[in-house]
Amino acid sequence: MLDRHRDVSEPFGPPEAEVRAFIEFIGRLFAVLDTTLTRYAARCNRDKGSVSRYFTGQRIAPKEFVDELLRHVGELGGQSVTAEVQDQAHHLRMEALRVRNASRHDVEQLRDKLGSAERELHLASVRERHLLRALEATEAQAHQAEQRYRQLEADWAAARYASGAVGALELYEEPDGEPGGASGVRDELLGLKAELEALRTELARAQSLKHVAEERCVRLEARLLAAEATLDAERAAGRLKPPHVELESVRMALNREFGQRVERSLDLATVAGELSGLLVRRVADFVSVDLVAGLTDDAELPTGRPDDRTLLRRVSLAFTPGAEQWSDEPGEGTLLTAPGATPRGRALQQGAPVLVPVMRPGTAASDAGASSLPGAVGGSVLALPLGVRGTVFGVVTLVRQAGRGPFGHGDADHLQDLVVRAALSMDIARLHGAELKVAATLQRSMIPELPPAIAGMRLAHRYLPGERRGGAGGDWFDAFQLPGSRVALVVGDVMGRGLHAVQTMARLRAAVHALAGLDLPPGQLLRHLDNLAHKLGPEHLATCLYAVYDPINRTCELAGAGHVPPVLVRPDGTSELLRIPSGAPIGVGGVPFLTAAVDVVDGSMLVLCTDGLVEVRGGDTGVGLAALCGSLIDPRQSPEQACDALLDRLQPGEREDDIALLAARLTGIPPADVATWQLEPEPDEVARARRLVVGQLSAWGLEVLRDTTELLVSELVTNAIRVARDRVQLQLIRADRLLVEVSDDNHNLPSLKPGEVWEEIGRGLTLVAQLAERWGTARKAVGKVVFFELPLPPHRR
Repeated sequence: MLDRHRDVSEPFGPPEAEVRAFIEFIGRLFAVLDTTLTRYAARCNRDKGSVSRYFTGQRIAPKEFVDELLRHVGELGGQSVTAEVQDQAHHLRMEALRVRNASRHDVEQLRDKLGSAERELHLASVRERHLLRALEATEAQAHQAEQRYRQLEADWAAARYASGAVGALELYEEPDGEPGGASGVRDELLGLKAELEALRTELARAQSLKHVAEERCVRLEARLLAAEATLDAERAAGRLKPPHVELESVRMALNREFGQRVERSLDLATVAGELSGLLVRRVADFVSVDLVAGLTDDAELPTGRPDDRTLLRRVSLAFTPGAEQWSDEPGEGTLLTAPGATPRGRALQQGAPVLVPVMRPGTAASDAGASSLPGAVGGSVLALPLGVRGTVFGVVTLVRQAGRGPFGHGDADHLQDLVVRAALSMDIARLHGAELKVAATLQRSMIPELPPAIAGMRLAHRYLPGERRGGAGGDWFDAFQLPGSRVALVVGDVMGRGLHAVQTMARLRAAVHALAGLDLPPGQLLRHLDNLAHKLGPEHLATCLYAVYDPINRTCELAGAGHVPPVLVRPDGTSELLRIPSGAPIGVGGVPFLTAAVDVVDGSMLVLCTDGLVEVRGGDTGVGLAALCGSLIDPRQSPEQACDALLDRLQPGEREDDIALLAARLTGIPPADVATWQLEPEPDEVARARRLVVGQLSAWGLEVLRDTTELLVSELVTNAIRVARDRVQLQLIRADRLLVEVSDDNHNLPSLKPGEVWEEIGRGLTLVAQLAERWGTARKAVGKVVFFELPLPPHRR
């Protein structure tokens, strides 16, 4: 309930006789419908407050509303109302308009029409963007289908040419003479092309509707400017009605500006700032927005009811320029309390508006809240609670100086409606901010802390969030070791932003780790990743680049899924954009991914990144990246320096999208640090393996590791010989640590079983797990590999 400290005159006077006749007539029509004002406003898709003002004469109902009311009455009676009733309704409406200022009414109608036109333009723009995205996706699918169809035709033609006889291919052909499987692909292609034509037609129609809406907005804006100019001229000439008649137009303008400024932000502080600034410009001399302390940091609304001890944080403060009486008010960010004896405290604790029409010195002396608003003495105070779903979380305090007249109950009702809308916007902003925090936290937890060096390469990485687009992105990078001292490098970019994009990134990153354990070529790995994403749902779309560097053979295998190609900077300073086959993004489904192999020279640098690094420069992102790396990366720079050089060129505010950057200096492993032997699957080879290991460790000066390495190699080679069918391979690699690998052609991975180290059977992996710094097993293209690592002595590192 509104706290009325004293009687205040209503803001509107009695309607004129002509207006009263009109509202009585439409009131009788409304009574026929036998419904409530709330339900009828919802039926008409209009604001309840506007409909109420039509029936009270505060505003003359527009012609569209009268026609709609007549139609609803006719539908209730089963036939249209008579022409006489329609003529009488519109005659009374014109008489009401005659006694009111027609220019002011025209301005109000044009503002309503312009708002409707702007909404239509927004919907048309959304429809156009949706159709453009659908068209791009369908074009990509059609392109892939056409490629598959052309490939089938080429394979069929090559098979016919190689056989030399049609009879040999009869089983390969379908009844219509096409290659096997081509008819299905052709039908799919024709269906996609038909869908493309339909989408293009729909897009042209949507663009035409958008153009019509734009033209309508332009025409209405021109008419509104002319009508406002006429209204200003009449106001200057003194031909307007008393101020209470014009109040409705002021409120409409306030509502319009509120929707344009306050309700469009997803930042809580911005919503509060826009609200206080708008109210100061329009209706008050001082406005403060105070929220329960912790609301801006905590994702949850307060659970208990506010009391005298509840701490508030001032999130926004605004007052008229040059008003010195507000200089002592607590500023933004200040913590304060609101005792229940103050208007602010009563509104907060009771959850209802509190109106003090005139704050007199005597009242101020007895009111504990007067000291907190020294400038309010002699003025009018209005405190409005902020709350959603029955929970009050703040209060808005407005003060109007004595010269402007006190707040009325009509003002309180209207402003409370606005504050309710502002509270809903703040709650949405709070929830949005909480989601952004969760997404950012999850994203930070997914960004790996890569070591500065891995055997055969040195690494550096950077991740920068976008500056203009809200929410965390789905960009990620990774680097991890594979069997044989190979290193996998991964960079990906999930489409979209927010919590969903981060969750998708986490799933794909985990899937890449799992698939890499199968030792698949890059193309096959992306194929399996695409199948997984396709099963998870159509929203799991991402670009990805997967590279495997072999520091022993000096080769790099790469495959891409719609991602920015990498750049290879050679030791002489020349840069090369690696033209690898780039398939469709992960999640599209049914698209081949091919692997490309590149020979690399020691000292080269491989640069992988997401498109956020180069799309700000315009043009083709791949070419732009190659030119950027060629001009900025000095081959003598370290990877850290190279990353800094790439990012230092970006101007503030230029990064719209996230940037994930991974730079690797490929140093290789010298042949002298690698020893490989092939062993026969015979028991006598175990002793030979021990001798080979002891000799190689002596040659490397690693005698301190001899006993442990000899024991573990003996166990692993023994296990491999028991299951191998053809060959067993033993490999020692000296890098920053000693890596030992034993490979065989049996694909079954061994597992660690419970047992004691002195048991004869099953103790091998138990010893490895206890004595090695790191160990593991992995499948290879043929067979498996079991490896372990031992740290080098300090003087040998």
